[in-house]
Amino acid sequence: MRRFMDRMAEIISRYRYRTAFTDGKETLTYLELDQESAKIYRYLKEKGIGKEQFVTILMPRNIHFFSCMLGVWKAGAAYVMMEEGYPAERVAFVQENCRSVMTIDQPLVTRILADCEPLYGYEETDLHDAAYAVYTSGSTGNPKGVLHEYGNVDQCAAVTPEKESYPETVFAYSAALNFVAAQLYLIDATLSAKTVFLISGDLLRDYDSLQRTLEDQRVESIFFPPSFLRHYSRPARFLKKIYTGSAPANDIYFPGGPEVEHNYAMSETGFFVFQYILDRAYDIAPLGKPTLSLGMILLREDDTLVEAAGEQGELCFINDYIRGYIDLPEQTDRAFRPSPLNPEIRLFHTGDMAYRDEEGRYYIAGRIDDMMKIDGNRIEPAEIETAVKKLTGLEDVMVRGFQDKSRAYVAAYVIKKEAVEKGLWDGTTLAIDRDALAKRLPYYMIPTYFIAVEQFPKNANGKFVRKQLPAPDITKYFAEYAQPETGLQKKLCAEFEQVLQLSRIGIHDDFYALGGDSLATLTLLGRLNLPGLSAMDIFYGRTPEKIAKAYESGEVQQRPIEERERAARKREYPLTPFQLNMFDYQLCAPQSCMWNIPMMFTISAESVDVSRFRDAVRKMMEHHPIFRTIVFFDEDGRVMQRYEPSIRPESRFEELSEAEFGKRRTELNHPIRMMHAPLIETAVFLTEDHLYFFLLSHHIMIDGTGLNLLLEALWDYYDGEKEPAVDTWFAYLDQEQKNKDQSRYRQAEQYFKQEYEDSKWCCNLKADHESRDLNVQSFTIQSALTESKLQKIKQNTQLSPNELCAAITLLAMSETESEERVMLHWVFQNRLTPESESAGGLTIRLLPVGVSVSPDEDRKEVLRRISARIREGIANSASDWCLANESVFQNDALFLVYEASIMDMECMKAHHAEVEILPNPDDTAVRRTAMQVLAASDGLIFRFLYIGALYDEAHIASFRKALEKWIKYMSD
Repeated sequence: MRRFMDRMAEIISRYRYRTAFTDGKETLTYLELDQESAKIYRYLKEKGIGKEQFVTILMPRNIHFFSCMLGVWKAGAAYVMMEEGYPAERVAFVQENCRSVMTIDQPLVTRILADCEPLYGYEETDLHDAAYAVYTSGSTGNPKGVLHEYGNVDQCAAVTPEKESYPETVFAYSAALNFVAAQLYLIDATLSAKTVFLISGDLLRDYDSLQRTLEDQRVESIFFPPSFLRHYSRPARFLKKIYTGSAPANDIYFPGGPEVEHNYAMSETGFFVFQYILDRAYDIAPLGKPTLSLGMILLREDDTLVEAAGEQGELCFINDYIRGYIDLPEQTDRAFRPSPLNPEIRLFHTGDMAYRDEEGRYYIAGRIDDMMKIDGNRIEPAEIETAVKKLTGLEDVMVRGFQDKSRAYVAAYVIKKEAVEKGLWDGTTLAIDRDALAKRLPYYMIPTYFIAVEQFPKNANGKFVRKQLPAPDITKYFAEYAQPETGLQKKLCAEFEQVLQLSRIGIHDDFYALGGDSLATLTLLGRLNLPGLSAMDIFYGRTPEKIAKAYESGEVQQRPIEERERAARKREYPLTPFQLNMFDYQLCAPQSCMWNIPMMFTISAESVDVSRFRDAVRKMMEHHPIFRTIVFFDEDGRVMQRYEPSIRPESRFEELSEAEFGKRRTELNHPIRMMHAPLIETAVFLTEDHLYFFLLSHHIMIDGTGLNLLLEALWDYYDGEKEPAVDTWFAYLDQEQKNKDQSRYRQAEQYFKQEYEDSKWCCNLKADHESRDLNVQSFTIQSALTESKLQKIKQNTQLSPNELCAAITLLAMSETESEERVMLHWVFQNRLTPESESAGGLTIRLLPVGVSVSPDEDRKEVLRRISARIREGIANSASDWCLANESVFQNDALFLVYEASIMDMECMKAHHAEVEILPNPDDTAVRRTAMQVLAASDGLIFRFLYIGALYDEAHIASFRKALEKWIKYMSD
């Protein structure tokens, strides 16, 4: 059996640039996973933490959880893992019980990743050293900790087959990270080099958003418990495989796909004991055959061996690497007993009654004890009973779990007389504070029903019998009937009845009091199919009357991002680094139009309603906050920007002749006032033949994608068919500031500093002369790199068009300057988040890419490294770091931008508008050198711009020749 850590090291080495973890906003490559865990290893080692010592991992659900797990294992120590928000009382008990010597929380992780150097490698561990503990519900009133040894980590790894290569695929994980499932599925996924997408709890409760996200992330496999799958009627588009387990997978099957794999494991196994692909819907789903050689047997109550097919016995097997329950020797001895076949072998007794069929497949028939499972979570009734007693002061409490076709739930029972004495029973309802109980118990252990009974049932021997507690009488939870009146109320009542399998639901009936739960909520949402309605809306409304009122009033339609945008417009923000970069360059030529974007759109006067168009322009300017954004210096001298609500943006309108406009258009591109006024303006000119729409913006305020958003909004208002999406420019700025406090930002910033800041790079063509003249000159190369050829290159080399253009430019620079270490800055669009997707402002980043180019090196290897470096940059784009430039124009880096032509705006084409960029009247350069690559139908166009006063013609000719050589090399 190969060690897990050895296999993990191989995966990291082979797939270092593949994304290991993502939550849709942040990503972590396998290389970064190795780096982060190596930093945590160093920190623990320097603190003297190692073998047989426990560390608590207590963090919000994020992509750094596995880095912490791996870091602890590299140190040879053990961990217990819980997500932030776990009941504080339970956390305190766990930490004391396992004698945790340190808590790794988010602030500490942030500090470790920012301050520690990686310590690569890992401590050698013995198979019987402590590795981790999983806390499950306990029968003593407190959770009990199952102590797993490193041999169990290796057994878990052994279930995942080793292959020569692993395809790039996305696996989504939905369960809590403190369950044993986290170890099982995350080990399996990482040893298969998968990308793990962590699903948040909020997303899991919103069916429509969940579906959209799974499809956006192209998730191909996922873990869902059986209780969820029974409500999951429409699998997401790209799903090929669903893993399920922790409860019977009866009646689960998706004809035509995706495939469902039923896994059997529990807190005391630490690996998948059984795995079985469900080939149909089973009344009792098979577990399959054992994954490992475990000495699996079935034992009767008298400890004799079950051998006949179909006969039931307790499922027992050998697991040498479970030490037992922490500080519970009696329970350990009951669960781990000598085998009746060989007293020297210790058998784990699962408590599950099972049987085999003629083919040797195992099936679960039920439990021996009172333990139950709700949504795949193991629950001991005694722990809930203890929590309710502590909260209420009651002495007599009993808890029973119920399972029917569609759901599982818990009911708690109290004695009426005692409840009256404690002031908890008014004759109809029990006054139990569920919120207070949630501070003591995880959400899945909180009873759905609290029931007062005259006495608890007993058997002939006078012992209480839990299984004779009556099922809740749902009819007692109906409100006084009030019939629905509106169409939406009728729809809600009807769907309540279908989902809850009840009749005569009125508008005051509470969905959750009548047995609804989180999974039933998802079914209800799917059946209602009301756009914008979420699980939280159901939870807060609860009754048909309140849900309908909230929906019809528009409350439901509000989106959190809109609220964040409104709040963000009340605050001030520093310019982003790229905005500040342009601001500094503008200061060198304050009266120039160097960073202007002057757009002219020409439309036939006959084809446009002028009055409607002007009104659409006004609405577009009102809609987008950049028309009210100003730049200013604060008291500390920082360049800031803010939304100024007092500004009333207006568009100039003039009627004139074509001849008059021909003279006027040469004056339109003018220097823009940089401070205390909007940096964007519009004008509409009407002649006898045309309507001309002029939009002038400073690049500091907008990019190409932002321009498209503005113009799409213009035509949305003109056509009147839909309201444009909210512009989230200030929500984006606000999120950018918050990102700076995250460990991901500091880690990315550290990456760029280590890779680029302290190294000597040739980052531009070396100047031949000194000059303060900023006149721009250029040359253009029309390449044969058509779309079809670019696709072929990508298939052969994996280079994207952006990476290809960077490679051509770097190779040409290296050859021209006879330098091996060459670097440039390239423009990254940076629209990866909900805030940036709809932001009408400038979101782009400048990312460095540098590589060593040896003259006699295989060029394919150079191309591979350039591609890897660009992808590393994107992976670290959480940081807005770029190479410092204290002397603009003199020692800046070559600037590369790859873009589809700004002339190809689909919304303008659809309205037959001609697009034109007006010339720069002063020919002022924006950088010392810049490479602009435009995508055109007949091939990429390379346009190189440079300050003519700095370079000899022969130097530029040499660079052009090198560019043409490498363009041809790529084309061939």
